[in-house]
Amino acid sequence: MNKFSYLLLGFLILNSFANAQEQDSLFIKLKEQQNEKQFYNSIFRNPAFMPDFGNYRLSSLEVNYKQEKNQNYLIQKPEHSNDFGIKAKSYYPLNQSLTLWGNASYNNISHKNITWNGSVDYSILYPYFTADEKGGDMQQENYAFLGGVSKKTKQFDWGASIDYQAKLASRSKDPRPQNISSNLKLNTGIKWKNILHFNIGLNAGIQKYSQSNEILFFNEREKVPIFHLNGLGNYNHLLKGDKTDSFYDGFGYSGGVQLVNSRQKNLFINFNFNELNFDKIIRLSTNIEASKLKNRNIETSVTKLFNTTSENKYGVKIDYILNSKLGVESILKGRSSINEIIAQNENYSLNNEIFQLSGMYHSTKYNLYFSPYINYEAHREKNIYPVSFQNFDYLNSGFNLNYFYTINPRNLLQFQFDFQYHKTLKKETLLNNDKAIGDMIERNYLLLSKGFTNTKFNIQFNHKMNTFSTFAKLGSEFIFFGKNTNTIFSVSSGINF
Repeated sequence: MNKFSYLLLGFLILNSFANAQEQDSLFIKLKEQQNEKQFYNSIFRNPAFMPDFGNYRLSSLEVNYKQEKNQNYLIQKPEHSNDFGIKAKSYYPLNQSLTLWGNASYNNISHKNITWNGSVDYSILYPYFTADEKGGDMQQENYAFLGGVSKKTKQFDWGASIDYQAKLASRSKDPRPQNISSNLKLNTGIKWKNILHFNIGLNAGIQKYSQSNEILFFNEREKVPIFHLNGLGNYNHLLKGDKTDSFYDGFGYSGGVQLVNSRQKNLFINFNFNELNFDKIIRLSTNIEASKLKNRNIETSVTKLFNTTSENKYGVKIDYILNSKLGVESILKGRSSINEIIAQNENYSLNNEIFQLSGMYHSTKYNLYFSPYINYEAHREKNIYPVSFQNFDYLNSGFNLNYFYTINPRNLLQFQFDFQYHKTLKKETLLNNDKAIGDMIERNYLLLSKGFTNTKFNIQFNHKMNTFSTFAKLGSEFIFFGKNTNTIFSVSSGINF
């Protein structure tokens, strides 16, 4: 574990002694973080709003194990995974004006059978992977640290946070990728109080991302060609072969606006965006910029809560989400040993739009949280030259359910059940039939065009001691694709204080 993890773990241990004299029930603290705030939690991306997250101090230390087995999966993702991790987190109001929060985690993950992807951070890099058709198992370590602070004043609140993640991944058989990624995010925000009967929030942040890919061969006689993919089965033929080393260098920014009516606090309007741009550089005798990618995410939500009684709250929310990618690829001059860029074209695009309607019911009397939803999703992915595309229209519906059952003053059960039904309304495609990579594209298309049903169930048993509570949690998830099923099982244990 890195030094930041040790610092936060030490803070949590000291925190447990500081809380020894508190009279607030640990179970009340647990329930506070599972209330209607889940329904509009995107507003807390502005750190200035974090003091509104809760009134009680709550910290936890958890050890967990997760096993994932997939019969249907994108072959650029693992078929099986085993994940062992440890996580510490804390929400800590120091007093009425100052709030701290943070978490630190370490995960050791064994990925089985990844093909056509020798990189990490799939969602960020897609589709510009360094890859080979042989593939294999990857061993990966994840390190993460987040810390934040928020200060209240009479006229406004302000906050700031730092979020750092690092990943190390490697394979022990040829070809042997050696990957290191770093992702640093800084975020700051402010909330002005009671401006025309609204609390108005603004936040802004910056992001620095990098990843290095180095591929080694111990057996020089059995080298397989390395591909630098461009999406939808396309790649640059001049970079195919022994161009094994590359790196990604990216910079991003983010921002948001929040409006909350200051008296009733039952209307929440939120807009967030973030953009990350990176270059993929191939290390040759001189560095060549193979491609550029712009990742952009936009999210807008309007939430309205209704209080029928002091014990029951209802809510409705409308969301619009846009996730887009725009790829620029280099045209290279290949007549000399050193490739030169002669032009760059916007050649790849991906747009994924979601329109969602959600409801919410929260009962403090029955310790129940229930949120049904329905959404329409449009997936549009295309390559200009050579012409290729895949388009999907989806309909998703489901619900999220949380329930607390108090056995006695010292024992508490927490249940979580999530359900999703995913239906493909429309699909159309024109794909590259390149012999080397066509099978990967065809298999991924078949998976993206399938409908499925997803059920997730978690049960957690909490036992209260004098100044802390212990817990044990079991989780399962089943994704049904007709006769085939993907399964996830998890078990964890820890303490809350």
